[in-house]
Amino acid sequence: MDSGLYTSATGMLAEFNSENSISDNLANMQTPGYKERVPVQEDFTNILVNSQQGSGGMAAAGAPGTIGTALAGYVGPAGLPTNPTDLARVGVGHFGSAPQIRDYGLNLAQGSARYTGSPHDLMIVGNGFFQARAGGATLLTRNGSFHRSAQGLLLTPEGYQVLGQGGRPLKVPSGTLEIDKGGALRVDGRRVGQLALATVPEGQPLTETGNGYYRGPGQPLTLRAGTQVGVLQGYLESSNVDLSTQMSAMLSAQRAYQANSRMLQVQDDTMGLAVNDLGKVSG
Repeated sequence: MDSGLYTSATGMLAEFNSENSISDNLANMQTPGYKERVPVQEDFTNILVNSQQGSGGMAAAGAPGTIGTALAGYVGPAGLPTNPTDLARVGVGHFGSAPQIRDYGLNLAQGSARYTGSPHDLMIVGNGFFQARAGGATLLTRNGSFHRSAQGLLLTPEGYQVLGQGGRPLKVPSGTLEIDKGGALRVDGRRVGQLALATVPEGQPLTETGNGYYRGPGQPLTLRAGTQVGVLQGYLESSNVDLSTQMSAMLSAQRAYQANSRMLQVQDDTMGLAVNDLGKVSG
């Protein structure tokens, strides 16, 4: 099989996954607190080096300046060993490859503030997350679009319980709700709870669970004087997705996908000529 087919196919797959990531970003532009999802591709330099130093290469034992695996029975320029066992170990060549999406990162840049005036809408400024309980799991989110249930619980748009200190659900009595920058809740001037905020150390992984929720090694965050994190009541954090950047990235991914698709077709046509025409015997 022509390795070029694999190179084009893997390139198409990478661009397809990039387009999916961009589509997710565009679909969540209006989701409060949503963070841009950024695909991380393998380094092309490593792909190129590995393609030249893979186990399929051969070199004469002891020959200086050669790349590959030395095989017993190497007989010279033809590059074929005489030993049948060694011959079976020789591949048909390196399959082509292209950089694949290795992982997805999150752009945690602060989104702009959008005033709503609702006492239950909250925005975190700085590196922090709200904590919410979904079933038996504790999730992290930047979406502070909360509401009060009939039972007095503070809930997320999906109905998850917003957690306070000690990992307990926050209960908000009826009355005038005030939340200060430190996350303390007061109703009619009486303190009724404290938001349980969390921070994620730089470089630690976060696993997306959908709708702007994440699982990860969140650490309790205590807001003290001088801390560069705070809570704003009556505001929501807008998504940090930039429309023009995403559209430009989408067009670039589509063009790369189309180019790989054309190359795949050209290679397929070439193989068709080799099979159907070059093997014919003229009469």
